[in-house]
Amino acid sequence: IRYATWGYDDTSGKVISSEHANGAELVEFAYAGGTATVTATVDTGITNSRTYHFEVKGGATQVAEITGDRCISCPKGQRKSRTYHEDGQLASVTDWNGNLTKYDYYTSGDDLGRLKGVNEAPDNATIYRTVTTWDTEYPLPDAQTLYEIPVANPENATVQRFIAYDYYPKSAGYPTSRIHTLTLCDPGADDICDVGDPQRTTTFTYYAN
Repeated sequence: IRYATWGYDDTSGKVISSEHANGAELVEFAYAGGTATVTATVDTGITNSRTYHFEVKGGATQVAEITGDRCISCPKGQRKSRTYHEDGQLASVTDWNGNLTKYDYYTSGDDLGRLKGVNEAPDNATIYRTVTTWDTEYPLPDAQTLYEIPVANPENATVQRFIAYDYYPKSAGYPTSRIHTLTLCDPGADDICDVGDPQRTTTFTYYAN
């Protein structure tokens, strides 16, 4: 029994349909300029349609915005629109509720962190910033710190979570190194992760292959 069937445009070679046996979960694709419209019918018989808008940044075609129906089951389906730096790195993401997350990078291109809040956040809003620090020798994150920042008083930012990473064998470098331990800490009032603060460490083991 054939599990899935794909249809393609004879001229462009682009996919135009996908369906499982007996027409189940039919998905149809249509293209126009810099957009691609996806119409999907799920098992419940409900049909939804969304259009992906693209732009070229950093020499690659990137998704800029999704209009229409939200896809709950799609990877990164919470992202409605995105902006990019000229080199193609992600600059910001706005979700379907209007929450804005901004991304920063070190000059090396490594992720510095992200600032999550809302567009034109009101004075009573709270935004969250995640800052990543990296190993000085290998492209591996050392730690991530989550800050809660009151918009009205940003100087009163507090640390909500601190995650430290350890790798084995670290000397092997990226991408051979694997996470050995991951320590999650809830800092106290001093915003510093001390021995007495609640901590949880997860240790990972791997098969030889």
